Amino acid sequence: MATVSAEEFTLLDVDRLAWTSDPDTIQALRDDPMYNRLDVVRSGRVGYFDYTTPPLPGAAISFNTVLSIPYALDQVVPELEKMDANG
Repeated sequence: MATVSAEEFTLLDVDRLAWTSDPDTIQALRDDPMYNRLDVVRSGRVGYFDYTTPPLPGAAISFNTVLSIPYALDQVVPELEKMDANG
């Protein structure tokens, strides 16, 4: 996990990108014009995993336990498959 300033968004232009965050931060990203210029964003190869609202996939990823890992996989794999379909 890392914090990335807007000036460093180009570091995020990778093959696939996954975020774990709260809905407000996710929306702020989606609204940011610099972020939206990234190829990874424009091509739909980004997954957003909320860790504050059920079904809590971001929490299952970020704060994993023996019980949360299978749950996280059930929640996250379909989103990753969508990214692959776009890539």
